[in-house]
Amino acid sequence: MRWARSPSWIKNGNNVYDLGQEDFMDLGDVYIDRRLNGVFDSTEDQFISLSIASNSACAVVPPSTVSPLLAVDSSIPTRPSTCDGVWGRAYVRRAIETVLSTSAARPLWSTRQNMDSACQISRLSTDQNELSTSPFYDFGPGGLYGVLGDGTISFLAADSNAIRLNPMAAGTVVSATISAATGFTPSIRVAGGSPVPSTLNATPVSLAYSLGGAPSATIFVTFQSPKGLQTTVTLPVSTGVPSTPCPP
Repeated sequence: MRWARSPSWIKNGNNVYDLGQEDFMDLGDVYIDRRLNGVFDSTEDQFISLSIASNSACAVVPPSTVSPLLAVDSSIPTRPSTCDGVWGRAYVRRAIETVLSTSAARPLWSTRQNMDSACQISRLSTDQNELSTSPFYDFGPGGLYGVLGDGTISFLAADSNAIRLNPMAAGTVVSATISAATGFTPSIRVAGGSPVPSTLNATPVSLAYSLGGAPSATIFVTFQSPKGLQTTVTLPVSTGVPSTPCPP
């Protein structure tokens, strides 16, 4: 059936679709949305044709008089220009994405600003479930330069998956410590992002720090997964400038 109305939405309450009297969801060809971005990709996505003799557009947003529940979105994949505006046969479909995160962490920077030539481009990653060519950067040995004496550092709490920009497992706790040369009293705290929420994409974590007058310090960030696995990364920071900036 090409309709998406529960009985409670049938206008006259007779539990039967009445032609021309009630709203419906116009569904075209069903396809497998491999990227779950709501965009049909003819090079990757398989589809099943309804052999509809029409190439009308499928309404993504219903008119104001129609319930928003009848809107087509990424969870109801419909191949573009395969609708006919007529109530009738359709393949019932619903898509949902499940992310299986690793317990190991691989935090990432979204910018190379203040990094030296040791910066490491991580990989192509997903952004809001759509493949992107935007690079991300691993925590390199060079650390961050040009930081303020007091400030905030933000990064993405990603897991160790090497293909997709996965979040850490929901409930992962992030903690941080900081050390500097003798005579200085630096401090640090997690200002946001911990524990990691249940989400499909890597979420940001913010660290509020003070170097306590030191020209440089070392930050240690620890991720503890719900299973108890701990991953600790080292982040050197300095108020100076890198001798060789990270290449573009």
